[in-house]
Amino acid sequence: MMKRSVLALGVLLVVLGASDAFGNTAIYTDTTLQGTWAALIDIYGTAIVDVYNAYINSIYPHDDCILNVYGGEIGHINTFGGTVNLYGGTISRNIVDNGGGYNVYGYGFNYDPSMGLLTGFWGDATPLSIQLNPRIVDGPPIYANTWSVVTLHTVPDPTIPPVADAGGPYFLDIGDPPIMLGGSVVGEYSQAAWDLDTDGLFDDAFGLNPLISSDMLNSWGFSPGMTRDIGLQVTGLYGGVDVSMTELTYTPVPGAFLLSILGLSVVGVKLRRHRDS
Repeated sequence: MMKRSVLALGVLLVVLGASDAFGNTAIYTDTTLQGTWAALIDIYGTAIVDVYNAYINSIYPHDDCILNVYGGEIGHINTFGGTVNLYGGTISRNIVDNGGGYNVYGYGFNYDPSMGLLTGFWGDATPLSIQLNPRIVDGPPIYANTWSVVTLHTVPDPTIPPVADAGGPYFLDIGDPPIMLGGSVVGEYSQAAWDLDTDGLFDDAFGLNPLISSDMLNSWGFSPGMTRDIGLQVTGLYGGVDVSMTELTYTPVPGAFLLSILGLSVVGVKLRRHRDS
């Protein structure tokens, strides 16, 4: 197991999860680092460490550990084993791999080999910039991580407006149990709403798959045999709206018109004779 001495920095590495005045910590168990400042953190064993809004000058994953970075700022990461998953935050200096691997989750990736610089955006649309630590020798740059794997995982761009699909067409028979609307959306969205009474306002039901009943159709002015255009509206996380239209038919029970001539009507699933006034 390789360990980095910090004596050259004039500080003492404290083990067993303790911390000294310089914020140096050795972690052996699963840990969440939030609101933490540390000059150097070593991770050993099979620990799983999540970093959120911490500031860490350097972090060294060893062995088979997993380091998940969701936010905060890390100056430098050097893996001596394990896996590093980068989902957000700032890497202010560089990442180096001496055994292990990196997974970067974002979109719009661009790599400049002359600078060893990876740019793009994290999944929350904040800028991504990671220095892959080029070392200048005789000739072109040689990268400290050329023997390792940095895998890029593309996630959806949340700034692209979503695409709505209202599904359908839908049919609801008088007296039948409520039906579920089969709306769907491609992309990131914050709200899905329906216009079911055709007044142009998307305020009758919310979510992609609401239930609608005969009573609801009656309240919205549907009558048996009527077909109306209904709409699904989805709103993107960062703005942008898309609307999809489909048809909804209020289906009369077969023979309902004939029954009405005979003085009978359909109420729910029962037949009732009209009473003379």
